[in-house]
Amino acid sequence: MNTLRNQMYLLVLLILVAVGAAGFQAYKALDKYFFYQNQIQMGKEILRFAEKASTAKHSIDKYKKLQDYRQSLDVSSRQEALSQFIQAYDEKNKYLIKKRLNFFKKSEVNYVEYATSQYPYLIEKLQYYAVISGVLCLVLVMSLVLFIQVSFLKPIKDLNKKMIDFLNKKYTYQFLSPKNNEVGTLQSTFNSLAQQVLSSMDDLKELDRAKSEFLSIASHELRTPLTSIKGSLSLLHQGIAGPIPPDAVNLVNIANEETDRLIRLINDILDLTKLDAKMSPLKQDWYSLDTLINKTFESISGLSHSAQIKLSYNPEAPYLIFMDFDRVQQILTNLISNAIKFSPKNSDITFLASRIENGHLKLMVKDQGPGIAPDDQELIFQQFRQATSEDSPLVKGTGLGLAIAKALVEQHGGTIGVESTVGQGSTFYFTLPQWKLDMSDSKIKNRMEIAS
Repeated sequence: MNTLRNQMYLLVLLILVAVGAAGFQAYKALDKYFFYQNQIQMGKEILRFAEKASTAKHSIDKYKKLQDYRQSLDVSSRQEALSQFIQAYDEKNKYLIKKRLNFFKKSEVNYVEYATSQYPYLIEKLQYYAVISGVLCLVLVMSLVLFIQVSFLKPIKDLNKKMIDFLNKKYTYQFLSPKNNEVGTLQSTFNSLAQQVLSSMDDLKELDRAKSEFLSIASHELRTPLTSIKGSLSLLHQGIAGPIPPDAVNLVNIANEETDRLIRLINDILDLTKLDAKMSPLKQDWYSLDTLINKTFESISGLSHSAQIKLSYNPEAPYLIFMDFDRVQQILTNLISNAIKFSPKNSDITFLASRIENGHLKLMVKDQGPGIAPDDQELIFQQFRQATSEDSPLVKGTGLGLAIAKALVEQHGGTIGVESTVGQGSTFYFTLPQWKLDMSDSKIKNRMEIAS
């Protein structure tokens, strides 16, 4: 595999070799420059020592030191000139000492001129290779940045965008052939996972479609015989077929009630199937919240009266809501009827409405029932699920009411939930995003007149 790591290592190695070569040449020039300076200083030191030795008494130590000095000189002509002086010094010939000292001085002057003439060249060479080293270092940094950008950051950014699109259910991009490197392996893994998910989604959609079709067909097929059974039971109850024995009256009533329950279950299944299949579009318009509550309370007054429950409405302000009136009434009816089922006799159920921080309007149904345990507060909005406990046994119902309410609220762009503490009642709520104050209401008009 032509890995990106190996490519990056090779790039760095090549640049570092080039930087090392240029740096070495710069180092050689600098070293030569200091070498010449050191030789010039050494020559001056030797001259001073030789002048003192030429006028002083002969000494073996001075002779040995002159021998050491000779070894430190770099040019053979300088060494030869100093050697002649050392020979004259050893012979103690003052005439030759003076003559050869002057010759050594001339040799050193010539060397200083030569070394000094090399300085500009060495400085220029040092600057040249220093610039090359700097440029190569800059090239290294820029090459690494470009390599990382092109080989790592850009592919990862593209892959991240695809992942975000995938999370947002956007599957329109093409699966490109990944390159033979580490990022390509990551891309290949994502492609495989995405294709498996898409394949599974297609299978799930097909299963969901088959389920919806089955439920729709089964519900329609069940409706016809149930309608006949319901009609027959009603006729029996009315005595059309003759008097019903007293022992059979209770059985007919039970059959009639269970038939009604089965019809409600079938209607709920059909409603939920239509909502899941997006086959039940909303018919939205601006409606008064007061009208909605009054009609809902009126439709459910019989149930509340028989359960000895008092319904009350405490409006914060007169609101107009952009909604599907019948669907929102269905939501409210479901929440209030559930509250009635679980509330004790002679208790109150209150409807509240208020604005919340995100700008939505929050509609609430507050009861004084037994409350709902935290573990049950999420599952009650699932299909065929009800909250049960020792203090709150399973109530007869389809278990679809809250699931339908949740689907309808989400179709309106809102959210639904419950706030409850066991033993202290529950507050079911849902939010609607589009609302405004009813400016035609007399209370609002009075407020505006007072404010003006």
